[in-house]
Amino acid sequence: MMFCYTFANGKKLKIYRAVTVDESGRVGEVIKADKKLYIACGDGAIEVFELQEEGGKVMNALSYLNGRKLKVGDLLGE
Repeated sequence: MMFCYTFANGKKLKIYRAVTVDESGRVGEVIKADKKLYIACGDGAIEVFELQEEGGKVMNALSYLNGRKLKVGDLLGE
């Protein structure tokens, strides 16, 4: 299974399914975090559909957002 990863709140966050979207922001910035999860990349942004937090199970983005304190403006990768 292929994935990319970043870090959120000190934990590795594997991203399994995502598509590019026509949005922009600082690299790693959460630009949408309500019913959808958008993260800015070097060129554009991605909408994340499926991910896994370190030590957790694979879940859809909405389930992840419902259980985590991730908000617009947060920077991932730090």
